Amino acid sequence: MAKRGWLIVVTIGFALVLCAMIVVGLVIADKAHFGWLVGSAFLPVITSGVLAGGILMLIGSLLLRGQKSWQRVVLILWALIAVTSPLFGLMFLLPWGLLAVSSPLIIWILVAMRRQP
Repeated sequence: MAKRGWLIVVTIGFALVLCAMIVVGLVIADKAHFGWLVGSAFLPVITSGVLAGGILMLIGSLLLRGQKSWQRVVLILWALIAVTSPLFGLMFLLPWGLLAVSSPLIIWILVAMRRQP
């Protein structure tokens, strides 16, 4: 797959993790409006989305070629934190806080990589 293809895989993985984090954040912040989302399938769906997105991002970032090394390392670390975050159980907010704070950096890296010829 070409460089652009792996960049698309990384972007899709990032979007999956970010969407799951946004949904959980909305449910936590405003249970009155978004509480209907929480049902018996909520936790497995959110966990599957985070794991799938993290794995996609990890595979894509490992297979990116010709990129600056620090950018790849940041993408790999972000993906590893996303993949391991379900292992924290009720403490999942700790790694997700780190992911949320570093999300603008990831967006900046992905946009910069896309603009490279």
